[in-house]
Amino acid sequence: MVTAEESETIAPDVVANDANAEAVRRTYDMLVSFKLETFKSVIMFGVEAIRTSALINGGATVASLVLTGAIYQKSPAQAAAFSAVVLWFVSGVFAAGLASGFSYIAQFCYARRLDKIKILPDPPFLDASASGKWTSFFGGTSHLIAVTCAIASWSGPRFTGQAAVGFRP
Repeated sequence: MVTAEESETIAPDVVANDANAEAVRRTYDMLVSFKLETFKSVIMFGVEAIRTSALINGGATVASLVLTGAIYQKSPAQAAAFSAVVLWFVSGVFAAGLASGFSYIAQFCYARRLDKIKILPDPPFLDASASGKWTSFFGGTSHLIAVTCAIASWSGPRFTGQAAVGFRP
């Protein structure tokens, strides 16, 4: 940045270019900050979705087990027909746990990939040639599996109504 005293001895176009460079630098910093905060919020929403799925499926599992126990005391044959509902909710908890684990693996692979990028003193400033194809592949695959497991964890409530069709009070 050019001080006021230096600006008197420097040509006006140089001062304008320095001011433009500073404005471009501030805009770039703002965009990088925005991208980082957006990325953090996407991760936060994903974590909250997995937690919500685990909480809902876990609560439904406990409630279904209590209901199945009450039904079993009256009619053991009826409880067997209702046990499929419990199985769907337990599988939803399991799928939410898998989604959480695969999310961790994906983030670990993405971080390892970034560790391998070298910062150079001259243009192009970054050397991503050794960034690792395998870490990128495993990160993307883990991410896809995590999303699939999260979606599967929400499918339990959809199928529990069909599983309870065999139940006759």
